[in-house]
Amino acid sequence: MTNGKGKNARPGPTSTAQEILSALVDREGATAVTEALGRVLAERRAGAPSARAEQVAHHIRAGEPRRARRELGPRWRDAISDDPEVTVGHAELATLRGDMQLARHLLWSVAHVDSPGLQARRRIALALSYFLEDRHDRSLAAARLASQEPLFTEIAQAVEAMSLIGLGRIDRAEAMLAAAGRTRTGLLAAVGACAAYRRGDLLACLDEHKTTLDVLSNEGDLVARSVLARPLAWAAMRLGRFDEAEVFLQAEETTCGQTGLPALAPLLDADRAELAAARGHLPEARERVRRALAASPNSPDVRINAWALGEPVPPPHCGPAAVHAWGDLKAAEHALETGHRSEAATRAQTAAQWYREVGAWYEVARAQLASAEANAWEAPLDAGLALAECERIAETRGYGPIRVGASLVRASIADRGGDLAGYRQAMEQALARAGTAVDRSLASACSRCGVPAGSALGTDCPWRSRVQRLGLDRPATDVWTLGPRVHLLSAGEAAPVPVDIEVDRARNVIVIGGCAHASTPQRQQLLALFGRAGQGGVSLEEIHRAVGPGCVYHPLRHRDALYVAVARLRAWVEPLVHAPVLARDPTGYRVVNGVRVAVREPNCAVPP
Repeated sequence: MTNGKGKNARPGPTSTAQEILSALVDREGATAVTEALGRVLAERRAGAPSARAEQVAHHIRAGEPRRARRELGPRWRDAISDDPEVTVGHAELATLRGDMQLARHLLWSVAHVDSPGLQARRRIALALSYFLEDRHDRSLAAARLASQEPLFTEIAQAVEAMSLIGLGRIDRAEAMLAAAGRTRTGLLAAVGACAAYRRGDLLACLDEHKTTLDVLSNEGDLVARSVLARPLAWAAMRLGRFDEAEVFLQAEETTCGQTGLPALAPLLDADRAELAAARGHLPEARERVRRALAASPNSPDVRINAWALGEPVPPPHCGPAAVHAWGDLKAAEHALETGHRSEAATRAQTAAQWYREVGAWYEVARAQLASAEANAWEAPLDAGLALAECERIAETRGYGPIRVGASLVRASIADRGGDLAGYRQAMEQALARAGTAVDRSLASACSRCGVPAGSALGTDCPWRSRVQRLGLDRPATDVWTLGPRVHLLSAGEAAPVPVDIEVDRARNVIVIGGCAHASTPQRQQLLALFGRAGQGGVSLEEIHRAVGPGCVYHPLRHRDALYVAVARLRAWVEPLVHAPVLARDPTGYRVVNGVRVAVREPNCAVPP
């Protein structure tokens, strides 16, 4: 159809154009032509998109920016076109290029246009530009306004729900998706799977998301697929399935590379950084997060992650509660890395409280694990309470790495408390929970307490940092015993608690008041026997087995000799201690209450 100057007229909706052509054939159709043209103008004012706008939007969502540019024609490079739809199309392309500042400038330039449909499309593009920067409060506001236009309800609701999920308002997002009344396929179904991920139902997320993403691929909506596929990688990562997460990220990188969507590169770099950190590859994690920060400096999540990895960038000091909670969680983990355990405990509890209120259970378990590790030294009871909640959540939901981390913290508490049996039990549990993901650091920590771990495979080291922080990689050359408490120490390591007498079997001396005293083997054996027994006492028969000639104990023959040996020991040691050391009871002897006698001996001397 041409106008009076021979140029092509801009096409309107197909059905209305057919009515116009039919009216032109009719000689008496002037009135019909006028009415049809009036309907075209009314539809355009109401927001019905032109054929060009529909094609541009289709190409953009399909991940075909080059075709979208061709559809826009030579005007796509103009900063602001005289056609608002061209301007919005150019802004959408700028968003996909990652130039959010230009995109928002163009979108605000057509804010005055009186067209509900165009404004809805503009607000969706605006919401997407904020969403790709993790600025979910602003993307939520724009998406809510766009959802009022029927032509764009589904995609606006998807962006709105994703923004609610990012803000931690999971209940509201799930209620909104339920009210939409959609079947469990397509865009909104994928968003529903994202809500399951944010809730911490990672297995359900993997099960549901794969099917819905295939539907999006069949529908040609590759942009939505690329954005919504991120939780798949994160869910696999948090379940400890690092190879599966790698596959998901490689698929997304291939998609983005083929379609030319630079805006998604910072998201993938951020995901790559998180996966590298989870695997223990910190240099790669820092390099990836630097790239993400350079491409998306306004993203609060990227800034927090970069700061936590040691980049000289301050974390955001304002923003939604979700940003503050994520900042508290990462700050707690960062404080553990730098040895500031008091700060780590405070920040972890603050994060755990907020995540518990919104129902984000993975983050609750992760925060409680950080809290337990922070309190493992000074407040083991608080650490135990945090571990109980952490393990309860992680066990039921399959958070593999968190379960291993909890076992390592429990092993550290037992180690520092002198509970060697509990220490070994916790390391056996960590080994079983790690499954095939046993790295060298975990194998070394198991070997330290006598738990066989086999040979470590692969180059990943997911447990190395926590093992080092907890001191589970310290050499265990000595065994230090104080009554029922048994500690594994490295050579020269100070005693866990101050004692009055220490029998050093490796040097064959008895240390009293910081001074080493040479002594006879019998005195050392007797004091070592009393030190291991503690307040429980030692019978005469046990003393005979320790220092006797090797024959069976007989009270009438051996009792007097044992009395003499103990009396000589007391006469030697009590003047050095300046206090009574041993007391006689009906069956034998015990260490006087208040006197602490410890034994240090080579590790090989103690049976497993």
